[in-house]
Amino acid sequence: MAMKIAGFDDAARQLSRLADGGAIERKCKKAVKAGAETIRAAFREALASQNVSGRSKHQLENSFKIDTVKYDPARGYYTKVYPDGYDDRGEPFAVIANVLEYGRASGKGCYPWQQPTVDRESGNVTAVMAETFEKTE
Repeated sequence: MAMKIAGFDDAARQLSRLADGGAIERKCKKAVKAGAETIRAAFREALASQNVSGRSKHQLENSFKIDTVKYDPARGYYTKVYPDGYDDRGEPFAVIANVLEYGRASGKGCYPWQQPTVDRESGNVTAVMAETFEKTE
């Protein structure tokens, strides 16, 4: 009769965390946070270089927040980098960022910035995360 163990990976991870006093978890969280800081800086730079009318106050660039680092057995450690808040006219920064990226329904006003930035910076973010992981004690 075969025996099936469900959730073995998660159990092994929990045992590993107990054995090292949580050092691996701290290293992973710091690495993900450093990667998020890197992509946030790249987002700000990409948006600052956009020459779109009404962007002179740089509110959108300064609105980016980094969520807390979380763990999910299916996805590992992760966080979100997103625009948060509202501009002077009461428009949500998330909507403004989305319209800049994809344009309006009329097909006008498309200024892709997010996906090109992610594509361009993915190697740099990975390198920063690896370096931070190695340096963290």
